[in-house]
Amino acid sequence: MKIYLTIVFLISAQFLFAQKIEVKDLVLYSQKTIKYKKGNGKLIVDLWNKSNDTLFYKSMSCSWQNFYFFDNPNIHVLPANCDKNIPVILVLPPSEKHRVELNIKIDKKFTQDFKVGLNIRQSKTNTFLDNESLIEKNEVLWSSTIYLR
Repeated sequence: MKIYLTIVFLISAQFLFAQKIEVKDLVLYSQKTIKYKKGNGKLIVDLWNKSNDTLFYKSMSCSWQNFYFFDNPNIHVLPANCDKNIPVILVLPPSEKHRVELNIKIDKKFTQDFKVGLNIRQSKTNTFLDNESLIEKNEVLWSSTIYLR
């Protein structure tokens, strides 16, 4: 019984004292250029975990696009149609990438280059058992410059 309790304690401690992945260990890649037609376009974005730890981060099942935004107010992420929107924790193992395709709307007279950002809200575990599982600090990860063509 003593060994069993020790094992349970060690597993629990792993989640309680999990390392927080630094933003410098994450990379947000995007296409270098984007073509758009009648103000609408698609932008492919990859989140890469360069750290040695697994990244657990908060998202939503349908409105995950709300965690992405741009450094210019003339570009907007278009929402997806969905019937049920619930909180989820996404898991990104070390050296792995997570790819999303953003449907975007670009204002007609906008011709400048821009960057896409991702609001990372890390979690200590892969569950939503309580609010304490979330690390409160939001961090923004920015892509390199994206060119309109």
